Amino acid sequence: MGSLWQTTCSALRDSREPDWEEVEDYREPIRLLLRARYARGFVDDPEDLMQEILIAIRCQLFQRYDAQRGRFRDFLRGVVHNKVLKRWRRAQRLRPMAHVGELPEVTDQDTCTVDLVAELLAALRRWHDQQLDRGDAGLRAIHVLAGRLLHGRSYQQIAEREELSRASIKRSLTASRDAIVGDLLRHTLEVPEEAKAGIDWSRLGRAAREALKNPGRQRDVLASLGQPAMLKALQLWLDVYTEALLGFVGGAADSAALQGELALILA
Repeated sequence: MGSLWQTTCSALRDSREPDWEEVEDYREPIRLLLRARYARGFVDDPEDLMQEILIAIRCQLFQRYDAQRGRFRDFLRGVVHNKVLKRWRRAQRLRPMAHVGELPEVTDQDTCTVDLVAELLAALRRWHDQQLDRGDAGLRAIHVLAGRLLHGRSYQQIAEREELSRASIKRSLTASRDAIVGDLLRHTLEVPEEAKAGIDWSRLGRAAREALKNPGRQRDVLASLGQPAMLKALQLWLDVYTEALLGFVGGAADSAALQGELALILA
């Protein structure tokens, strides 16, 4: 996957502070990570620790990031590890060693999952802002997607609330999902900028979603794109996405919930 934490990472490369809105996309993914890795009392007050990590990145650590030294998610892993290590050492002083245990390591897969979730949240935010500029049609698209994502309503329930046909709701949700995933790919695919010119990102988003829904047909779906460079980049993206979910270290309930929520958009 490409250079993630897209807007935040760009801000860091440009030696400017990332906006709070950009950093906030990582609140929930970091909460997931802390709950998954350190749920057994390794750190006290994980909510406070999550806030400390976000504030540190927003207000201090952006000055230390050097894009030439590696990926941003490697930098993120170091930030999380150092903050947790500080808390763990404090716990060692306050409790007997036998009650603290060894400090679990944050893996590359962990931060890859954080990247994926946060970048998807950023794509959702950008899509929402774009819809606000479309007037009534955009507001309707927001209401339809919110009905599915936030409230878990069926197509029929949304259709009744919006006084539209079920087919219209399905078309609206499909278009919104394609656009969001296309925007996600536009920001994360590892392809040269010149290769992105003229790309129909919604169509590419539809192909990615189709490949995720039907793993057995993935090769045929990707071959239909007809662009070797883009095909290779998208295949890598799909592999990283799948690995990120498989490597998620949360409990069964957390893992299933995360996969279900991502599937509402991605698949």
